[in-house]
Amino acid sequence: MTVWRNLVSLSEAGLLARTDVGDHTWRFEKTDPDEHGSHTHPHFICVACKKVSCLSEDAIYVKPSARRGSVVLDVQVKGRCESCVTG
Repeated sequence: MTVWRNLVSLSEAGLLARTDVGDHTWRFEKTDPDEHGSHTHPHFICVACKKVSCLSEDAIYVKPSARRGSVVLDVQVKGRCESCVTG
């Protein structure tokens, strides 16, 4: 079995979360087994160097709307990271 198939199998089992931040590259992160595979924290994507960073779950608040539904599946914040701003 290839590494790719192992990663996909682990994500299907809820042990990894699979995320695409818009660059057609899958990223895998370990999930908390107590959360049953939920993966709700937002990500920061640097528009200059393309680095992806995890943000804490409470870093961003999205107000639920009756029109949108009450489920937020993915939150991504884009900008320039500290290294790109100062360097």
